[in-house]
Amino acid sequence: MYIYLVRHTKVKWSHNYPYFHLPVWLSDEGRQHAVRIADWMKSNTDCPPIVSSPLVRTVQTAEIIAAKTHADVTIDSRLTEVACPDLQNNPDPNFSIENEEDAPSYEGYDAVLKRMLSLFAQVQKSKKDCVLVSHGTPLTLLYQRLANIPTPTHIWSSKEDPTQTIHKGEIIVVHAAEGASPKLERVAA
Repeated sequence: MYIYLVRHTKVKWSHNYPYFHLPVWLSDEGRQHAVRIADWMKSNTDCPPIVSSPLVRTVQTAEIIAAKTHADVTIDSRLTEVACPDLQNNPDPNFSIENEEDAPSYEGYDAVLKRMLSLFAQVQKSKKDCVLVSHGTPLTLLYQRLANIPTPTHIWSSKEDPTQTIHKGEIIVVHAAEGASPKLERVAA
């Protein structure tokens, strides 16, 4: 079976603080990129159902893919972005993406990975292909676990290897064969 991990595409955002759970829409470039993902899905898959985070940017990405592939879209809160109320909607001149994990209200990698692994196990148990549309940190944590890559203290640090994170609009193809380690392939649509 195949599970396709898709990070939402580019968004409209010009503030100096992270958006986490705020309603943020795709940019025109992001919409065009989502169409390219949909084209890739239509050409390379049997157009499996899509499960999306409930946040606007992921739902928009999922709906654009579904419009071209005629796939059903369902929402699952386990795919949602990391929670961090201290930084969300709080302009901070000292903020850096490299230190968001240090905020006191940051949800934490263990909690995010636990919910992602729960959903992944449920999908594997169904033995049906599907597309999971989510955000950078949840998908990166799942990818790193599946690839046996140790999770760094700060995933988004410029000191980390960018090939170990999931980029906006990237597709990770997971071939999950029963009783075998998953095979992972990165696709740039």
